[in-house]
Formats: sequence, structure tokens, C-alpha cells
Amino acid sequence: MNKTTIERLNEFGRQSVPFVALISYDRPEADVVCPLEEASQQGIRFKYEDGTAENQENTEKAPRYAFDIHPIDFETYQEAFNKAQLRMAKDHVGLINLCMKTGLQTDLSLADIYRYSKAKLVVMYDRHFVCFTPEIFVEIENDTITTHPMKGTIGADVPNAREVLLNDPKEHDEQVAICQWMQQELSAVSDDVKIDKFRYFTKVKTIKGDIWQTSSQISGRLKPEYRHNFGDLFEKMLPVGSISGAPKAESEAIIHDVELCKRGFYSGIFVHFDGKVCKSYVLIRFVGMDESGALHYFSGGGVTLQSEAKKEYDELRKKVYLTF
Repeated sequence: MNKTTIERLNEFGRQSVPFVALISYDRPEADVVCPLEEASQQGIRFKYEDGTAENQENTEKAPRYAFDIHPIDFETYQEAFNKAQLRMAKDHVGLINLCMKTGLQTDLSLADIYRYSKAKLVVMYDRHFVCFTPEIFVEIENDTITTHPMKGTIGADVPNAREVLLNDPKEHDEQVAICQWMQQELSAVSDDVKIDKFRYFTKVKTIKGDIWQTSSQISGRLKPEYRHNFGDLFEKMLPVGSISGAPKAESEAIIHDVELCKRGFYSGIFVHFDGKVCKSYVLIRFVGMDESGALHYFSGGGVTLQSEAKKEYDELRKKVYLTF
């Protein structure tokens, strides 16, 4: 985050001015912070799964459409994966989130994808991206801050899918690692941090079938200096631990070294403050557009030293989907 972004977030928070913000993962010069009333002028549209924050939820039936993906080949992914694991062992890193870009061909526009997508949050930044994210980052209300790190995915059609996911040692260790890290993250800005729920399930509908995902809920009581200074708070907590890794500085360095391109807004955050409650979401499940108008899809997953390259590659491909 750059200085201007931090100052604007602090100012709006202290003055209880409703606003929205798009904070990138690694391109701070592209960040957008504006009063809520100016969001549409900036090309920002958003809606929640309950139909609030814009017009009511669209009930039209989605049209038939083409959706062809062109992921990187397994050998290229495996090379990055192996390099990441070597660095993780050397630098004592327990978890990173390894992400890749998949080429996408469809007769849908970004506006079409926004119109028909359903998720906890759907947000579009005109001619830049559409994101339909299932993952909350932090919610702030009064003096309470809550976060919901998400780790672990499995197809709902797998026999005993939930039990399989719960009993997978790699997935369990990944969730433990990210919960420990997010407790540390919250402890930097709050007191009395605790895990309220560990590994609860949510079901996500996709065109490829339903998937189960596991998340945990962690909360704390905000320290006075962060209760309205949202810029200082997000500067302290970003990037999001669930999509970088732990320890954060070392995992970020590995990501920078092994991933094949910058992420931009992918795995950054969207922030919405209505004057009382501040909600933020991780920008995953992400369709981006480059300057030529070509579309791509960012996806990835958590990698530990126990991870297997083929399973992680398959998960990366499985996460390339639309919700309609």
C-alpha cells in the first residue's frame, strides 16, 4: 500500500465516510479508494449474495456460453513447484500459496460474468476484472475484528467428501498453519484473539459441480489506535496470509521468485465501509482482462513441504470456474 492509499483510508474511517477500495497484491500504484457515491464513476460495481449494495439479485437464467481454458502445462508448473519447495525447506517456510494464470476463451464479457455470478461478494472493476469471491478477509464492527481464513477444497461428488477433506493430513496441517498465522496477524492490531470455529464447511456451486471448502473463524478486540484508522490497520495486515503464506516475508519472497507474472489485483482485497461496518474480501476466483482485451483466470492453492505437485496442479485447474 502506498502512502496516499493509507491516508485516504484513515481519513474516511475517522470521519465515518462510506467508501470502497480496491487494494492490489503487488501493484500499489493501481490502488483505488473513493467515496461510496463515486464508485460507479470509477468503474466499480459490487453486490453481495443477499442482493444488497446494488440492485436486487439477478434472477434471469444465464445464457449458454463457451468457456475454454488454457492452463500452463504440468511441467512448467512442476518446475515452479519444485523450486518453491526447495526454497521453503531452506528458509523454514511452512506454507505458501502458489498461483498461476490460465488463459481463457469465452463469448461472455466481463459485464456478463458480473451479471450472472453469485458469491459472497461479486465485484467488477471496468475493463480490469470480475471477481466472485467466497472468502471474507476481515470484518470490523465497533471494536471487534473477525477473519475467516479459507484452506482446503474438494469436489462434493467425491464419496464421503467432507470426511476425506477433514482426514487429509496435508489439508489439516495447512489449516493449522494459516490459523496460527492469522492469530498472529490479528494480535498485531487487537487483543484477546481467539479461534471461534475451526474448519467449518461451506458449499460453492460451480459449472463443474459443487465443491466443499473449509474455513476457520478468528476474532479479537481492536486496539484503540486501529478502531478508525483503516489505512494503518490494512497496511499492518496485508498481504492476506491465506494467499501469501507463513512466515509472511519469506513466503512473499518465494512467491516473487517462482511465480511467472505479477498478480495485480488478484489476491488483493476489496473494502466496503458503510459508515459503521467495514467489510473486506480477498480477491480470489478472478477473471482478469489484459490491455489487448484477452481474458485470463488466476488460481492457486496452498503448498507445504508435504504437498504433491500433481494434486496441487489439479486443484489449480479445478478452481478455474464460473458460478453459473
